[in-house]
Amino acid sequence: MRFLVFLFIPLLLHAGEMRDAYLKARAEYMRSRKELAELRKSIVAERKRLKGMVVEKRRRISELRRKIEERKRELDVLYKREEELLRKRRSLSFEMDELVGDIRVFAKRVRGIFVRSPFTAVYPQRISMLDGLLGRESFPSMDRIKELFDQCFKDMKLSGEVGFFNATYVGSDGKERKGEVLYVGPFTLYAAKRGSFLMYDPDERNLVSLEDRTPWRFKRVLRGYAEGKREDVYVDISGGAALNQLLNRLTFSEQVRKGGPIGIVILLMGILAFFIIAYKFFHLGKLSSHVGDVFPKIEELARDGRFEELKRCMEGIDGPLSRVVAVGLQEGVDNKDVAEGLLEEAVLKEVPKVERFLSTLQIIASTAPLLGLLGTVTGMISTFHSITLFGTGNPRMMSGGISEALITTEFGLVVAIPTMFFYAILSRKADAIISRLEEAANLILGTRWK
Repeated sequence: MRFLVFLFIPLLLHAGEMRDAYLKARAEYMRSRKELAELRKSIVAERKRLKGMVVEKRRRISELRRKIEERKRELDVLYKREEELLRKRRSLSFEMDELVGDIRVFAKRVRGIFVRSPFTAVYPQRISMLDGLLGRESFPSMDRIKELFDQCFKDMKLSGEVGFFNATYVGSDGKERKGEVLYVGPFTLYAAKRGSFLMYDPDERNLVSLEDRTPWRFKRVLRGYAEGKREDVYVDISGGAALNQLLNRLTFSEQVRKGGPIGIVILLMGILAFFIIAYKFFHLGKLSSHVGDVFPKIEELARDGRFEELKRCMEGIDGPLSRVVAVGLQEGVDNKDVAEGLLEEAVLKEVPKVERFLSTLQIIASTAPLLGLLGTVTGMISTFHSITLFGTGNPRMMSGGISEALITTEFGLVVAIPTMFFYAILSRKADAIISRLEEAANLILGTRWK
């Protein structure tokens, strides 16, 4: 209470001022209440509005959550689809890489075929096409693949045909010529007008004429076939290997030159053997004819004991058989042992004449292969000496030296084999003649000295 008394003391002192302050405070109070009422009203309205907004936002949030769930489900589906597509992409990528590899392997094999194909000399652009296809790292376009297969089918079509095309080829003089080329599949090419073989050079990818090495009989056939006058023609199914071997084989003079001195000696022995064989066939044939004609008469007269008639008959005949019989019929021989010795001596005198030069044939047949082996050994020594000096980097040089070394062996066998064969035949003939001489001597000995 005391506090209130002291509080109101100043108010009593200033009553007028307090009244004014009161009225002012009351007015301020009323204004504040009004503002408060308006504020409450606005707060209520704002609250109501905010509640509506909260409800709307909650509804919106619920809707968004529903959409988010839908999007999540869609995203899960898309993730699964993406994973499936990636798996398919990896599979297709692997298959695509495998397909590209197969195409490149096929193109590489086709390139090897085209490089060796004689048609490349006419269509050289297909090699550059294949090089471009093999040089790309990306997947080749369908146009490239189509072009590759078109070239393959074109080559297959040409390989099954016989026809003509105009082409440029290198002549035997080294100059380029243009002309009509006849092709028989992929096997053989001919210069139609010149009638010469054409060889395809895979390194230079051009055609080379073999006009200077094509025999005239081949040219006649080729020209006749190109003009339609013949139905047959030479075809090299080995793709030029047999033709190259045929046209590039060594001539006899080249073989003799490469055989060296030993080869010449062997050939001279072969020539000598040839003349001896010819002479012995003539000589032994003549003796066989003589023996065949005379022996039946000798046998007939000797068995009948008509020795005088046999002696007169033998006087006009010159030959080994007649000389042996003459020795057996000579007068003054009464002892059978003496007669036997004389007949044996007479037969022995005729044997060297019958077998003359046969030993020479035997020596040639035995010596020729040994000389050939000697030439081979000396040639191989030279070859290994070259290997020692220059190494084995040039197989062609080694094979050439070995082939030259083997030529002497070839010569030796060529001489020895027929010489030995004819020596056996001539020895049989000589033995047959000698057997007839011995048979005639035994016949005279047995009939005259019983």
